Amino acid sequence: MPTPTEIIRKLPAARFAALIAACPKNFREDLFRRAGVRTKTNTFALSAAPKTQVRAEKLHEAINGGLDLDDDVLEEVIRNYLYT
Repeated sequence: MPTPTEIIRKLPAARFAALIAACPKNFREDLFRRAGVRTKTNTFALSAAPKTQVRAEKLHEAINGGLDLDDDVLEEVIRNYLYT
């Protein structure tokens, strides 16, 4: 059976953003903080993607790049999504 890390790494970025959006805000912010994911605050664009989606894509890139979050944490991300 694949580990939660393997499952998350195989997901497309859009599906991973949906998983992150299903998590409680405090948990989601903790994940972004652990990964060091930040967004530029003083940028302006007419058709900018939502901040959470951009941060989720950066978090997914970090996980695919080798960021080691505990399997229990990633299992909780999946569990939160399945309970919604």
